[in-house]
Amino acid sequence: MVSHFISPDYGFLHSPDGKESACVLFRAGKSCDGYYSMKYFPEEDHIFVFDNATTHLKCADDALSAHHMPKNPLKSWGPEAMVRDDNGKPITGPDNKPLKMKIPMAPSHFPDGTSQPLYFPVGHPQAGWFKGMSQILQECGYDVKGLLTECKGFKCPEGWRDCCCCRILFNEPDFKNVIFLPKFHCELSFIEIFIDAYKHGLNGAQAAWAVRKYHGHRVLPENLMAELDKFTS
Repeated sequence: MVSHFISPDYGFLHSPDGKESACVLFRAGKSCDGYYSMKYFPEEDHIFVFDNATTHLKCADDALSAHHMPKNPLKSWGPEAMVRDDNGKPITGPDNKPLKMKIPMAPSHFPDGTSQPLYFPVGHPQAGWFKGMSQILQECGYDVKGLLTECKGFKCPEGWRDCCCCRILFNEPDFKNVIFLPKFHCELSFIEIFIDAYKHGLNGAQAAWAVRKYHGHRVLPENLMAELDKFTS
């Protein structure tokens, strides 16, 4: 897929010296081109907004996720990853299905930026066990006594941020900095109007101008090219 990032502060994203662009031909996955990484602007807080495509749901095997986390310590808990050979290809078992193994989830971070391991360290009575949401949140200063693991069906009361352990974790910076837009919604998903601009034959700079000018429109007007001629003349 073609991948690009647009920032409200920097426009189409590129390196500070302008020599590297965030636009790439990208195949997500460990055995392909890997995953998105942040090389520049590490001192800034980032919230990533993606259009709702299934390819954007793919993440690293050990990526942080509050889904299905147990509340209490558990010995063998962790995300599953496919077993791969030295070339990155999945290894299959006798039933011809890919072999999988449990791997540790990546650590999160405390508010000061220091790493927070999610598994008990060597020397602890439960060394190697997953800490559980309760312990993880207590280390961050939360009082979770009496809290449910998750509200029924994850339908939390409107406006609540601390009704259950899952809701608190979902609002932690390490877990919430990605937003997925509704599918095919022109008013909320700016990528839809960008696609419409390219259908009109506009290049990147022209498409960016059209999106700013017609940001409240579902589609671009038929007289777009005439308006563009006025703007550029």
